[in-house]
Amino acid sequence: MQNSTVNSGQTKNACPFCGGEITLGAQKCQHCGEWLNKPIKVRTFKKTVLFAFFLGVFGVHRFYTGYIGIGILQLLTFGGLGIWALIDVFSICLNKYMDADKKPLKDYDKTTAIIIGILALLLLFYNCRNFIDGYNNTETVSSNTNTTTSSAVSDVKTTSNTTKPRLEILEHHPCTGDFGEKMVCGTVINNTTRTIGYAQVEINLYDTDMSLVDSTLDNINNLEPGSKWKFKAPILDDNVNSYKIKDVSGF
Repeated sequence: MQNSTVNSGQTKNACPFCGGEITLGAQKCQHCGEWLNKPIKVRTFKKTVLFAFFLGVFGVHRFYTGYIGIGILQLLTFGGLGIWALIDVFSICLNKYMDADKKPLKDYDKTTAIIIGILALLLLFYNCRNFIDGYNNTETVSSNTNTTTSSAVSDVKTTSNTTKPRLEILEHHPCTGDFGEKMVCGTVINNTTRTIGYAQVEINLYDTDMSLVDSTLDNINNLEPGSKWKFKAPILDDNVNSYKIKDVSGF
């Protein structure tokens, strides 16, 4: 810190926060209002952007730069479901982010900013694609109401959709389990090009009067692209005479 002498003979220093001239021995800067004995915290660009990219959903970059309240809020909301954290990443990469002391981050590095910015864009694109695919994976299998009068569980025939569903029921039929219990069995194929983390078949169960008496389902995890799933949904109500597949969905 350099001293300078003015015409009045009074020695002055430069404010460590704003750079303005202050009287030697002053406790507070008359220009920016900062207390001069306040410790200066240096927050670097690289640490902040890495914290934001890898741990942003926990608000670590906010804690590091002095925003304790916002950090807690991001921790509780998982970085605003990741969206808030990504916004912070882009703000940091564009050098628009300031710490809690309203100071820009130290040692801004353009190369690092470009690399992290590209990775953040790819992550955003990937998440948007998965969200759209997951939404489109919810398919309803249409059906009519033609049933048989057999005392065994009868099949309510389904009609095919005009467009090929992402999760397609290839066939289904009444069946029995290892201990003689009634079940609905069938085959589902994953027509997508990616693994579906969770898939589910939902079935309504009816008595002889076609009154809804119960429902059943079966599910599976990690259904790979092009693979088939042999589902078996148990029937626990003895009054069930027919069934109708209501929905096959996955994400």
